[in-house]
Amino acid sequence: MGRMVSLCAILLFGSIAAAAAQTLTTAEPKWEVEFHLGGAFGKQPTGGTPIGAFPVGEPFTTTSGRPGRYASTWYFGDGAALLNQAAAGFLETPFAARITPLDAVLTRAGLERKNGLTVGARVNRRLTSRLGAEFSVESIAGSLNLRESALDGIDATRASFGPVWDGVIATAAGVLFTNGRTSSTGTFADGTSRRQTFLTGALNIALSERTPLTPYLTAGAGVRIQSGDLPSARLLGSYQFTFLDEIPFHETDVVVVRFAEKDTTPVGVFGGGVKYALSPRQGLRADVRVHVGPNTVDTRVDTLPNRVLGGTPFVRTSATTPSLVLSTAPSVRSNLTGPAIVDLKTFTGSGVDIRTSLTVGYFVRF
Repeated sequence: MGRMVSLCAILLFGSIAAAAAQTLTTAEPKWEVEFHLGGAFGKQPTGGTPIGAFPVGEPFTTTSGRPGRYASTWYFGDGAALLNQAAAGFLETPFAARITPLDAVLTRAGLERKNGLTVGARVNRRLTSRLGAEFSVESIAGSLNLRESALDGIDATRASFGPVWDGVIATAAGVLFTNGRTSSTGTFADGTSRRQTFLTGALNIALSERTPLTPYLTAGAGVRIQSGDLPSARLLGSYQFTFLDEIPFHETDVVVVRFAEKDTTPVGVFGGGVKYALSPRQGLRADVRVHVGPNTVDTRVDTLPNRVLGGTPFVRTSATTPSLVLSTAPSVRSNLTGPAIVDLKTFTGSGVDIRTSLTVGYFVRF
C-alpha cells in the first residue's frame, strides 16, 4: 500500500511539474522592442553609363556664306567644340587659348559619400524558440560631396573661359572692339546633408536556445528612402566690349551641374549578430547589417544663354570656319542663342549601392 501511495505521489508531482513547465513556456515573452545606434560604412558607387552624344547646335549660313552653328553654352558639348574650332581659325591674329570642355565631368560619377551616425529601432515577434519576425527602422546620416576630380574639372573649365574670349576680343581690340571685359565664376553647393532611411522586414534565426549569449542570422527585404539635398555647381561666364567705342555688346553663359536620385528604392538586407540577456526581460544586442540596393544617382545639366539687346544694332562675323557671329541686332542671332538646355541627363548611375551598419542596442521583452 505504501508503495502504491509513493507511486501516485510521484506521478502527481510529475504531472504538476510538466504543467508548470508548460505554463512557463507559454508565458515566455513573445515581443521584443529595441533601440540602437552605431555607424555606417560604404562608398558611393561610381558605375554608370554616359550620354551617347551631346546635342548638336542648329546650323546656319552667314551673309558671307560661311557655315556656323547656334550654341546653348560654350562650356561643354557642341558649343565648346564650336568655340575651339573658331578660335583656331583666327590666322591673322592667332591666340593659343582654348576652352577646356566640361564633358569629362558630366559623363562620369561626380559624387562621394561621407558616413555619419546610425540610429534606429526594431520590433521582433517570436514565432518559435529559434525563429523571429522583425520590423526595423534604421536611419543613416551623412553628406555627399563633389569628387576631387569633378571639382578640378569644373575649375579647369571655369578658368579657361575668360582667356578664350579675351583672345577673340583681342583680334579686333583697339580698332573695332574696345573696353573688353571677360569673367567666369563658379559657385558650389557641396557637402550637402543626406539621409538614408531603411524600412525592412526580416527573419531572425537564433543559433542557440535559452542561453544568455545567443548568436543569430538575419535576412529580409524592404525599401530605402532618400532625403536631403544633393551637391551642385554653377558656372557663370560673361564677355562684353564696346564696338567702335559706342555700341555695347554683352552676352552671358550659365551652366548648372546637378544630381538627381530616386527617393525610394527596394533593398535587400542580411547580416547577423549576438544578443546578451541581462535578465529574462531585457538585454543588449550587437548587430551587423548589410543593405543592398540599386545606385540611382544621375548627373544632369541645365544651361541658360543670354545676350543683352539695346542701342544701335551691329553685327560682326568672323572669317573662320565655323564662323562666330556677334550681334546686337534683333533680326540677326548670335551663336549663343541656341535653346536653353533643361534637365539633360548626361550620366545614368547604375550598379549596386552597399551600406553596412554596425550597431549596438538595448532591448526589452514583454
